[in-house]
Amino acid sequence: MRLVILPIFILILFGCNSKKVKTAQQVAETKAVSSSDIQKDIQSAPLNPDDTIPNVSIPADAIRVTDDKVDSTSNIHMLWNGDGIERTPALSKLHWKALTYKKGSYYLQDTKIKLKSARYPEGTEEEGEIGLFMSAIDKDAQYLLSGLNIVNGPVDTVLIKKKIFYPGQKEIFSYKGITYTLYATGHKMDSVKKGYNNYKLFLTANVKGHTFNQLIASAETYFGDTDDAEVLSFFQINFIGDIDGDNIPDIIIMELGNFWSTTNLYVSSIAGDTAIVKKVAFF
Repeated sequence: MRLVILPIFILILFGCNSKKVKTAQQVAETKAVSSSDIQKDIQSAPLNPDDTIPNVSIPADAIRVTDDKVDSTSNIHMLWNGDGIERTPALSKLHWKALTYKKGSYYLQDTKIKLKSARYPEGTEEEGEIGLFMSAIDKDAQYLLSGLNIVNGPVDTVLIKKKIFYPGQKEIFSYKGITYTLYATGHKMDSVKKGYNNYKLFLTANVKGHTFNQLIASAETYFGDTDDAEVLSFFQINFIGDIDGDNIPDIIIMELGNFWSTTNLYVSSIAGDTAIVKKVAFF
C-alpha cells in the first residue's frame, strides 16, 4: 500500500451508510498525481503527547455541536465527474449545477449530463463489470450539485494553508468579518510514530448569534500514516467557500485511506441557527 494523494475531481454525494471504494478514475489518477501541499502537511505532523489540544480560545458558554449525521430523506446530491451510477440511474434525470474552476476562481452554473457504458478497470470495487458512467459536459466542472437552493455566478472561497490537520494543529481564517478556527485533537498511538486514535476535527466561530465549537469529523482509531508512508486514514479539506450565498463558508471534506474514500458536504444554510454547518450528504 502507499500514500493516497488527492486529484482534482467531481464527486457524487448523497445520504448513505458506508465508505466508498475508489472508482476507476480515482485509482488511475492517484497513481499519477502528487501534491506538495499535502506532503508538507504530512511532514509537519507533530509528535505530541496524548490528547494534544492546541491553544484555542473557546468561551465557556460555547455551544458544542457533535451531530454530523446525514438526513436519510435528504434530496441533496453531489456528483463526481465520471462516476458509475448503474445502481442509481435516476440521478441522471436530476437538474444539476456545476461548480467550476476557471483561472483561479470558482463559479456556479447550470450544466447538462452525458452518459456512457464502460467496463470498470482493475483496482476498483466493480472490477471487470459493465457500468453506466455519468459526467458533465463542462470540462472545468469540479463538482455537480443538485437539490440545493443556489444561484449561478461567482463563488467566494477561502484559502487555507493546511489540507490535513494533525492533533495539536490549528488554523485561523476570516470570512466576511467573522473569525473561524479549525483545530484537531487526538490520542497518540504507541505503535505508530504518526498515528492517532480518538481523532477529532473542530470548527469554531461566533456566528448566527451564537459561539459554536463544532465537531465536524472524527475517527476512533488509526488517523495518520506509518513510518513507510502507508495511509491509516486522513480527513482532507478539499474546499471552503460560500456555495449557498448566505455569507457563511460551506465545506467539503474527504476521508480517505489506501483503498477507500468517502467525501462529506457541509452546508451552512441547512444548519439553521443550531450549528455553523450541517453535513447534508456523503458518498
